[in-house]
Amino acid sequence: MAPGSSSRVLPTRSKPSTFIDPLMDGSACARDLPFLQQLQVNTIRVYSVNSSLNHDDCMNAFSQAGIYTIIDLALPGNGSIDRNSPTWTTSLLDQYIETINVFNKYDNVLAYNVGNEVITDPTQTGAAAFIKAAARDVRAYLNSIKSSALIGYAAIDGDDNWVLPLAEYLSCDPSGANSGSSAIDLFGLNNYEWCGDASPSVYSTKNGDFAGYNVAAYFSEYGCVKQPPRLWSEVPTIFSPPMSDIWSGGVAFSYFPAESNDGQFAMVTIDGNTVTPNDDFERLKEQYGALVGYPTWQPAWGFGFHLCRWGYRDANETREQVTKMREANIPLEVMWNDIDLYHAVRDFTTEPVSFPADEMKAFIGDLTANQQHYIPIVDAAIAKVVNASDVVRTTSTDIVDVQLSGSTQYDPYTRGNELDIWTKNPDGSEYLGRSRPGYAVFPDWFANDTGAYWTEALRNWSRAGVNYSGIWLDVNEPTSLCIGSCGTGANLSEATVQSPPALVTEYPEGYNASIWGPSGNITINGTLTFGNDSLVAHIHAKRGLGASGEPSVDLNDPPYTLHNAYGVLSNNKVSTNATHANGAVELDTHNLWGLMEEKATHLSLLELRPGKRPFMISRSTFPSSGRWTGHWLGDNISKWQYMYLSIQGVLQFQLFQIPFARDTNHQPSEARVLRACGRGLVVLIAGLNRPAGT
Repeated sequence: MAPGSSSRVLPTRSKPSTFIDPLMDGSACARDLPFLQQLQVNTIRVYSVNSSLNHDDCMNAFSQAGIYTIIDLALPGNGSIDRNSPTWTTSLLDQYIETINVFNKYDNVLAYNVGNEVITDPTQTGAAAFIKAAARDVRAYLNSIKSSALIGYAAIDGDDNWVLPLAEYLSCDPSGANSGSSAIDLFGLNNYEWCGDASPSVYSTKNGDFAGYNVAAYFSEYGCVKQPPRLWSEVPTIFSPPMSDIWSGGVAFSYFPAESNDGQFAMVTIDGNTVTPNDDFERLKEQYGALVGYPTWQPAWGFGFHLCRWGYRDANETREQVTKMREANIPLEVMWNDIDLYHAVRDFTTEPVSFPADEMKAFIGDLTANQQHYIPIVDAAIAKVVNASDVVRTTSTDIVDVQLSGSTQYDPYTRGNELDIWTKNPDGSEYLGRSRPGYAVFPDWFANDTGAYWTEALRNWSRAGVNYSGIWLDVNEPTSLCIGSCGTGANLSEATVQSPPALVTEYPEGYNASIWGPSGNITINGTLTFGNDSLVAHIHAKRGLGASGEPSVDLNDPPYTLHNAYGVLSNNKVSTNATHANGAVELDTHNLWGLMEEKATHLSLLELRPGKRPFMISRSTFPSSGRWTGHWLGDNISKWQYMYLSIQGVLQFQLFQIPFARDTNHQPSEARVLRACGRGLVVLIAGLNRPAGT
């Protein structure tokens, strides 16, 4: 229940016993969650819940897995609007509110359905007014408790001559003020038209009817129930254009056993705590997998030993790591460089003093001659040119390295200007965020020439001496360390670059060096050294979620900030009002930025190295990223708990069809390096940073 006097206190009433609340049993949810993750679902629909029970375990487990819920407020028996004798009473409203009060504390309630198939034929359309009354009163209550949950209705897929008018009636605002006071936000259609090897034409009429619909519509149920076996061959049609331009996906029916006129069907069989996937489940998983995209092939050397660190001072120190690994007879397939490589922390450059291009070219040549490989980092932000001395032209046929007035050329920025491929402000001016190189611009992957620009930049960099074998994509959420277009009108010369952190020399949590000595091992002579002062509780603590109190939508601070731990959505990110070439804003497309960069980089590598499998890892991912790239979990603190969590993270990404995943551990002890190497079969790449003196 939300705090404050606006929450309604309701009398306790007995609940009907004719249904099982699937969210009441935490152990059952824990049992089913791995299978839902295999299907890569992000939303489940729950038809009946008992507000007198506790749902914390299930709802929190789904929240942590990124799974939202659509909660039906009606109950079997007298707990719903009667289609034959429709009424809307205060008693029924109280029941709905009682359920809302129980679920309002959870951050993964997407919507509440005020009804499901209340109307099943045109003789019952008189009940529509009562559904709309329910939407009106539920909205008033949600507004009073400042809930941003949506209001939905799920309709039977009846004849178009009455289903479409029903949908339009439920979504209209009779006040004409677009206040939505009695309108639904989400219209669901329980659709079973597609059976067997049907064709997309079966949806033609529905697509035409809902092409201009004014609120979000989705298939609240889909999956053939008439002609088993269920092939789920409708999946690529529902989730691809033109249907994805009209419908917001769908909910496959049903995970648990259900009955139809043609018999029972289900995705799984459950016996106590044992879940056995049925053919339905496997076929649906295959369809979802094909839709998302199967993982890209990795080159064989990518599965070997890799070494990386932020903080190598120069090319000689980088080379020294390779030499010492060779002298110690430790395998090393790939050497990496972080942003130390860059001049002024700028993409596609080398630092002229510490990492001169000719030395890097010679070093990488030696690696290649020894059947080893080299991977540099590429950040999302492209530095803004501050003055004329920054600009010297570099073309694909004329590679130069010129320094003028203390600044090297920076063609990547000026070339992007020529091709008009930068993300913009809403008024069409250049969007300027702030990142590692200072004030910076960001490629707009929706612009026509961005892919060609990216290939050209990677080609120039390679020809200039950084003859990489793969690419490491970082901060590509994308990250900006200010809110809004903070560089607009600012003194661009004031931006400072980021420096490597100081070396970490302390021991892992739970280790007392005064008792156990300097080794840092978790066991000594068979005795556990780990104490009771670990940081586990702090690691698992969940920060408060931000929310906007704005009465109207502000693109930089919108009201729907689900799962956002940093308050304003633009905090530490490219501003949500940053505008793309197609007119979309970052608020609409933010999660796609990294995916689109990954695809562009993959295609660039294919063009630049024909016949070779592209090797990439990326910090940002989205469904289908595995088709283009591997993934890294971001920087991990060198603590045992982080190692424990990193193994979970790597294994979770197997479920997301991104099987090539790595973690990075900052400044581990020697003992931790050995333990990390020991788990090499689980974590394919371990980027290890050694502390001073080890």
